[in-house]
Amino acid sequence: MKLAFIFSPQGSQFTGMGKDLYDNIAEIRQTIDQADALLTYDLKANLFEDETALNNTHYVQTAMFTLGAAIRDYLNRRGIVSQGSAGLSLGELAAYYDRGVYDFQTGLLVVEHRGFFMDRATKFQPGAMAAVKTDIDKLEPLIEEIEGVYLANYNTENQLVVSGKSMALEQFIEKAKAAGIKRIIPLKTAGAFHSPCMQEAADNFSGYLNYVKLKEPEPTLYLNTTGKPYDKDLPQEMVKQITSPVLFHPLLKHMIADGFDTFVEIGPKPMITKFIKALDSNLEIHCVHDLESLNHTIKELTKDGS
Repeated sequence: MKLAFIFSPQGSQFTGMGKDLYDNIAEIRQTIDQADALLTYDLKANLFEDETALNNTHYVQTAMFTLGAAIRDYLNRRGIVSQGSAGLSLGELAAYYDRGVYDFQTGLLVVEHRGFFMDRATKFQPGAMAAVKTDIDKLEPLIEEIEGVYLANYNTENQLVVSGKSMALEQFIEKAKAAGIKRIIPLKTAGAFHSPCMQEAADNFSGYLNYVKLKEPEPTLYLNTTGKPYDKDLPQEMVKQITSPVLFHPLLKHMIADGFDTFVEIGPKPMITKFIKALDSNLEIHCVHDLESLNHTIKELTKDGS
């Protein structure tokens, strides 16, 4: 077995995510309490109570990172340790933690600053994102017709995400529907992420990272920006990831080609599992998002489930 952890993206969040894990597992509760104490706002209220907080990029990114890190640490304590990791969009920040780039406190503060910069950028440049079910050859000509719209995610061969300025994206959706593209789903994001609309956030994040000590990742970390294993200059790739397309489909293909045959998605709800299944339905795939799925995954991946 060659095991990979894959961390879910922003957009998979919901109020109450992780509540049964917090209530029933002391180690996960301790991690969330630690994050709550480090931040200047009420993380637990954002996770479990406030229905509006998780629509705010500043708050949702720390919430997602904390939940992913807490589940990852608990799996590690039960002997389930990845040999490689990746994350979709925001999820990549948790993958850095899994590969030892930073400790939990440092990672939390990196994510907190990233979320703040991205949230501020959305105020100056309002935008949105939408998932589109079609092939790239049909999508690209439509994008080229409208200024301010960009291809943001390559999730599968025919599940793509576009990102752009709010009015431009509305125009794109109208043109796409007129062209016969029926499945277009607006995403729960507050801005035009993974596009040039986020350049201000990338510039500010770059300045912040100059003061952060990052370690070289342990093997093997797969990057959104290249779709390949990490090679060099992680800070540059971390900054670039904010404005660049997410090459997730190529990334998964590389992981499978490199021998990964078992995947555990970690996040509030299954989102990436279907992308992996689309590539190879024979792979062993789990998703840990609540107490039941956590216990099931531990049982399946350990000999006696203890």
